[in-house]
This record gives sequence, C-alpha cells and structure tokens, in this order.
Amino acid sequence: MRKIRLSVAREDTRRKVAVMKRMSMVEPGVLRLEDAPVPAPGEGEALVEVKVVGVCGSDVHAFRGKHPFISCPIVPGHEFSGVVRGVGPLGPASAAMNALEPTHAGRTDRVLHPQVDGVGGSRGNAGAAAEQPGPGTEPKAGEMGVMRDAALIGKRVTGLPSLVCGTCYNCRHGRYNICNSLRVVGCQADGALAELVRVPAEFLVPLPDGLTFEDGAMVEPVAVGVHAVRRAGAGVGGARVMVLGSGTIGLVVVQVLKAYGAREVIVTDLNERRLALASELGADYTINVRDVDPVARVHEWFGRDGIDLSFECVGIGPTVRQAILANRKGTKVIIVGVFEEEVPVPMGLVQDREIELVGTLMYTLDDFIEAARLVARGLVHVAPLVTHRFRLEEAQQAFETAADPASGAIKVLITV
Repeated sequence: MRKIRLSVAREDTRRKVAVMKRMSMVEPGVLRLEDAPVPAPGEGEALVEVKVVGVCGSDVHAFRGKHPFISCPIVPGHEFSGVVRGVGPLGPASAAMNALEPTHAGRTDRVLHPQVDGVGGSRGNAGAAAEQPGPGTEPKAGEMGVMRDAALIGKRVTGLPSLVCGTCYNCRHGRYNICNSLRVVGCQADGALAELVRVPAEFLVPLPDGLTFEDGAMVEPVAVGVHAVRRAGAGVGGARVMVLGSGTIGLVVVQVLKAYGAREVIVTDLNERRLALASELGADYTINVRDVDPVARVHEWFGRDGIDLSFECVGIGPTVRQAILANRKGTKVIIVGVFEEEVPVPMGLVQDREIELVGTLMYTLDDFIEAARLVARGLVHVAPLVTHRFRLEEAQQAFETAADPASGAIKVLITV
C-alpha cells in the first residue's frame, strides 16, 4: 500500500491525522485536488485503496451542470477498482441485506444463457433458457460472490456504489437499485476519485484472476448493460434488436445481447468510428444517422415487423421516438440513456402501437457478479472501449476530454 501522508490537524496541533489526496468537483466544470482526512470505515463499510476510476456519462452530465440528481461540491467516481485496506463492524443495514428473501435476492428479471451460466441448450435457443436460476447457479463465496468480514483485507475488488436502507420493500426483494432512499457513492456521497474510499462491504465483488484493475473499473458499466438486457425479459434469445447509441453503455449492451443469444443486433449512431467498433464487438448492422433515417432504413431492410426489441442508450427525445417507430407493434423499448432534461414522449404512438417503455436504473448485486463473469470469460470485451487514460492530478483534463465530442473519447479512465 502507498504511504498515506501525515499532517497536523489545525484544530489540534498535538494530534497527527492521516490525510489523502482526492479530487473534488467544486462546481460544474471545475475539479480541484484537495487534501482530506482518511475516512474510517463505519458499520458495514470497507475502506478501499483506489487503483482505477472510470469517468461515466453521468459524471459528464454533472460536469456540465445538467445531472438531475448530482449537486456540487462532490467527489465523483462510482466506477472503481482497488484493494481493501480496512473494514468496519457489521451494521444494521448490512444485517438486513444479508437476510434478503432467498427467493428474490439479486434475481430481478433473471435471464440465463448457456454460455454464461452453464445450463443446457445452444446459442440459438437462449430465449428458452430464460428462467429463475436453479440449484448450483448461485455465486459462490470467495469465487465471484460477496465478502463481508476481515477476509476482505488485501483483496482486489470492485463493487456496487449503492447506499441503501436494506429494509424497504424493494431492498427486501433484491431490487436495491430502486431503494426508496437510494444514494450513490460518487453522486450523492463522496466517491472514488480519491486515494481511499468508503463503500458498503456487502456490495464488494472480488476481481477474478486474470482481470486487471482497469478491467475491474469497467465491471460497473458492464453491470448496467446486464441489468438493461435482463429488464427485457425472456424475449432476447433469437431476437432482432436495435441499439440506439454506441457509447460505452451501448457497446456493452451489444455484447451482452450477443452473449444472451440475440439473433441480430443493429446499432445506430452519428460517429463512424464508434459504429466501426460496434461491428468489431458483434453488431450485425450499423446505421449512421447523419446519412439516413434509421427508422426508414430498418423498415427497408426488415419490414415493419422486423425489430423485436430496442435499447435507447443516448438519452434524448429523438432516439426515444425512433425506437418506438422502428419496433414492431407490441414490443419493448428499454430506456437506458441518462436524460439531461425532460423530453416529450409520443404517448399516442406508445398507446397505438402497444409499446412497453421499460425503465432501467443501475444494477443489482447479481447483475454485478454476472458482469464480472462475462468479462472474465471473454464474452464482453472492455479493453477496446478505453480510449484515454489520465492520472488523478489530471482529472480536470480527463473530464474535459470525456465531455468533448471532438475528442473521440468512449471510456476515460483515471489511475489513482
């Protein structure tokens, strides 16, 4: 472990306090390197020495001052990997989470695929495998599951940044991503853009052998994609799917769809470089929306009944409308993108076409564990998504790069 510097606390010159470096977003568009006391892990918490942090699309929205749920000042960073250096005692919230109802915990919209879960069947009939997991499919402690005690010390980990009550209806049923009092490390609580960060111990996931710290920081966006695909339910296997937007999340969704047996995936974007990468990562067709109306093109290619499912991964009104119109009637549009502002939704079309608009927020622990498995097994490739790397003291430049469309950035990583 790096040596944490000691400084003299102003309020008591006789007492030495360990301090660390952290990067604070003091106002939209401005990051400042600060000294701060090393946090002590409280009940149910672990102290993680941060190695790598990803800059997320939601971080960029906050940097622009347009995120609806993030206010400054805040220490950003919810995509992280590192090494556990301390743990606190098991607290009431942790005890509640440990007692999750066994028939629901972490199994929201669970979809099994033979390549991913080791169940019978072939790639082509993955949809038939959509079911609740049976015996033997639960994560094993110490393998890809959760660790909650002193055995954590020294472990290479990633984890959920979710701060939850553990007692509301959704928490009791494993859907703590929509906890009634959900807060997120790096969004509503100081995050991982620091030398050390406090996170919920029960939500830490050990890094599988062979994964780097960069891979570990990328597990979080993969978990977003896993949760989104699972929200689609059993209709993924054998489906023709459109993914609108080929940023980090869109490119992850493409790969998860393929791992879960989607027949064909069509990707739309206005960036030719990203579309080329989408093809490399498994997309069967790409459409540059600068050149053509994507709805007209998919109807030309496949007819009006051709698209079984769509994932909106941009977060703007026009792509929501495109997804509604491109899908055949009676299908789902999964809303994955983060919206900087309210957008009009053509509810007349939703009603007339019996389209189901399905929201998706973050992930559950099961999604996170599945994401780590997908990366470890080579079914989701994260290295091609990383376009820029910076050090902690260069975080201002890192965020400016991530926020600048001209930079060509897909995923920006910061080494702490």
